[in-house]
Amino acid sequence: MSEVSVIHVGNFGEYPGGMAQVINRYLSHQFSKVNVSALLSTRGRGDRLSPYRAALVTWRLLLRRRRERAVVVVHLSERGSFLREGAIVI
Repeated sequence: MSEVSVIHVGNFGEYPGGMAQVINRYLSHQFSKVNVSALLSTRGRGDRLSPYRAALVTWRLLLRRRRERAVVVVHLSERGSFLREGAIVI
């Protein structure tokens, strides 16, 4: 069985929020035959660069799609996240 890539889109790292902590756990675990990575679409509430980050994430996903097959997991919630990550999905 070949390796599967899973790309999480959302908030991760040293940022508040439950989803950020879940993604951090996925990134820290060593799965067999699964390569887990993440793309940061925001740095949290008040991040004025979030729309630009979302555009960059979309561009990176399109480029990556040509090189590898991957499952993309986009984390949506309410307010700005729904609009930002929803635009990435579209």
